[in-house]
Amino acid sequence: MGCFDIFCIICGNSCYSYVYEQEFTESWDNVSIDKIKKLKVNQKMKWLNKCTMLLKNNKVIHGVTEVTCGNEFQSKTGQHYIHHPHSIDGIPFIYPEGLFMHTDCWKFIKKEYNVKLTYGDLPLIINPKNTYKYSLDGINYGKIADYWSQCMEHNQMIVDDNIWMSFSPLDSTAYMHSKNISRIKKIVSQLKINKDAKRVGPNVSATFYKNGDIKLGNNGSFWIKKAGRWVEMDIEIEKRTYKFKPNDKKMCTRLAKISSIGEENRVALFINDYITSNNVCSIDIIGDSELLEKLDKIF
Repeated sequence: MGCFDIFCIICGNSCYSYVYEQEFTESWDNVSIDKIKKLKVNQKMKWLNKCTMLLKNNKVIHGVTEVTCGNEFQSKTGQHYIHHPHSIDGIPFIYPEGLFMHTDCWKFIKKEYNVKLTYGDLPLIINPKNTYKYSLDGINYGKIADYWSQCMEHNQMIVDDNIWMSFSPLDSTAYMHSKNISRIKKIVSQLKINKDAKRVGPNVSATFYKNGDIKLGNNGSFWIKKAGRWVEMDIEIEKRTYKFKPNDKKMCTRLAKISSIGEENRVALFINDYITSNNVCSIDIIGDSELLEKLDKIF
């Protein structure tokens, strides 16, 4: 099958920049070479390489770059992260999972909407059957989706005079900048990102979830969707910390079935954080006290 590209959940672009100028001299009119130079395409697309990971436990990791086939990213400290919904041997506690987006796109959301975007703020409707389209399923990304393939078709975008869609939303000097901003805002509007600083429930709209789904609210309580809206749950929430060996695949498989705090779940039980050091995993789980008592028996 080979490697394939993944695409930013905000702008729909790939996690790398590369224009094959040689292909223009062999296949397409040289006017495209002139366009590359005039628009400073390779220079203007460098921002695509600077990425951010929104982890499932709602941590935000800036300064990561793609290292393996579009689904694995590495930080400056050497930590590896996996772009959801991929995973490695069912052990997400060694290779934390999340969603990739461009750092400039994260900064754009903060600037325009006053939201420091996390995994839990997004309607995570992901369809892994869409082989190449690992973005938010049900979100219309517009014209840029025409260039999604095993490898992002940047060259065709140049030929079609649509390369402006691959320029940073923060670069006001870029070609067709205002048109690009309008395009990205149409995508963001579908995500229904909540801008109310006084909101106590989950930031993400309940319209994306099924009745009975549970999410963490801004007030630290759990909320369940009932009759189409978020309703605060009246339960006692506790926290437990468990330790285990990362090579204990049986334990990892059990724990991997528990949703992280940025996700939804059908029961009030979530992984809040996990740390792996000195060949030991330390994992914090929060949830309903009765459910935690049952989990105690596993350890």
